[in-house]
Amino acid sequence: MTYKRSPYFDREGNPTDMWGWVAAFDVSFEDGTRQVADDYVDGWRVSTLWSGLDMFCAMDLWAEPQIFETMVFPPPASDADLRQWRYPTEAAALAGHARVLAELRAELAAGAAVLAELDAIQDTWKP
Repeated sequence: MTYKRSPYFDREGNPTDMWGWVAAFDVSFEDGTRQVADDYVDGWRVSTLWSGLDMFCAMDLWAEPQIFETMVFPPPASDADLRQWRYPTEAAALAGHARVLAELRAELAAGAAVLAELDAIQDTWKP
């Protein structure tokens, strides 16, 4: 795959080369700053972190790099799929984490179909 721009970014969204990204990633992994937010609700985990890697850079040169991500992990006994959202900034990632967490809590409290609701916000909500 040929990239039109670097897929590597620091935490502030500045492009870097692979070695700059590796150094920043190592530091963030060591000091715990890679994790932006992490919550557990009734066996479900909502985790948001900085990856620094824009997986979409080859597809859209003009799109803002998506270097943070939120993932919802179902309980171990569940056969549900993972859910994922990506964001360009830490502020957007924190807001997205809060929204996904609130939606998950509301759906669990209502006893509703959690996965259907998470799919709906994944399909319609943009940070």
